[in-house]
Amino acid sequence: MTNEADLGTLSELRVLLFQQDGIWVAQALEVNLVAQAKEFRDVLYELERVIAGRMFQARQLGVAPFAGIKAAPKKYWDLYESAALDASPRSPVEFDVAENRPKLQLRTAA
Repeated sequence: MTNEADLGTLSELRVLLFQQDGIWVAQALEVNLVAQAKEFRDVLYELERVIAGRMFQARQLGVAPFAGIKAAPKKYWDLYESAALDASPRSPVEFDVAENRPKLQLRTAA
């Protein structure tokens, strides 16, 4: 686990996918960003929206997109390490501000 509280940019972002109370959750690890959706097929889109929104806002403010966001809590890192690698190929969602968006490395927890 790394503490990325002052991280400005990322080239790769580890993401844990899991279900909680019937809702799919996508929890980013290097930065504590999270998205939820009722359907598995929608949760990554929602996370991409969170990332793109963060990048858009940072561009408007003239700051680094992930600066000041702490890493996810240790329990999510532990779940990620014990989770299976998600082998399903996904195309990144295209947003105007996403040219430098981090590549997502996915794992699904049981």
